[in-house]
Amino acid sequence: MIILVATKNVDKFNTTVGIFTKLGLNKFTYKNLLDYKIIGENEEIGSLRERAQGKVEFTLKTLKVNDINDEIKLIVGIDDGFYVPSSDLLTANSKELVDDILSGKILDKGEIIEEVRSYAIYNTSTEKYHYYESRLPLIYLGNDEGIKREEGKNPLKHVLSFESELQPIGNHTQEEIDKEILKYIEADFKKVLRKAITL
Repeated sequence: MIILVATKNVDKFNTTVGIFTKLGLNKFTYKNLLDYKIIGENEEIGSLRERAQGKVEFTLKTLKVNDINDEIKLIVGIDDGFYVPSSDLLTANSKELVDDILSGKILDKGEIIEEVRSYAIYNTSTEKYHYYESRLPLIYLGNDEGIKREEGKNPLKHVLSFESELQPIGNHTQEEIDKEILKYIEADFKKVLRKAITL
């Protein structure tokens, strides 16, 4: 049985697989859009939740008929955003926002920013959606090395740290990243995933 994560972003895919397996969904094969040769992009509009659901709907429309079968149990759409407490700004994770963070336009060194991640989890058997939104407090370390945005990768992991330390997230193994994220989401997200996987 397959859980299809509707992304081409390697970092996002690896984090999702790590979190889902640690929350009990460890008997599944995980695939992403590249495994199905889906390279197009859906139009991203609306709230984070609507954008996450839009990724699922785009995937359903784009999958070949023979790909949609009993093997794919869940399709997971994810959309990221950030909340900047100092300016009370909640925004989607757009290319422009990433560039603004990397350039230091919207954050000072040491400033808190929350990564907001919205999940739309679609059960192909029941044709029902289940939703979850996580918030992860992070600290902006600055970008002294002049890191730039790259397609399919997350440059922010080099300029942001977890709240409890001052080293970039990118210095951690995937296992360590998953463990830190689970501190904030484990109990609530586990309940959502249990409901999502039930026929």
